[in-house]
Amino acid sequence: MKGLDRLLSVRMGGLKPRWVWVDTDVEPMNLSEPIGNVDMGTLEVHLQLEPKENPRLLDLRALKGLNVHVSGPDRDRTMGVRDAAIAAGAGRVVATVYGERLETNEITDTMGVVWPIS
Repeated sequence: MKGLDRLLSVRMGGLKPRWVWVDTDVEPMNLSEPIGNVDMGTLEVHLQLEPKENPRLLDLRALKGLNVHVSGPDRDRTMGVRDAAIAAGAGRVVATVYGERLETNEITDTMGVVWPIS
């Protein structure tokens, strides 16, 4: 998983990102560096699932206690990462499945917050 080494570095440095964003799309994204300012509480880390990775076999212990947002167009991959993050003890997990035009098809949230899908 791209970016996981950076998340581990941030966590081992005693920092807690505000959000960890996990993209399950097979198209690469270019946000692997941590962004934001830890002093302002805006530090965020982006992770990218590799095309051949099995979401259910991921070691996501670094997500323990963190807010995680998982997104992608493939429901099985997206929900697989969501389930792995929950199993790893993430504090809150929001998962968004989107369509070809980036329209939202489904959102789940372990906190039970429901957003309208228009």
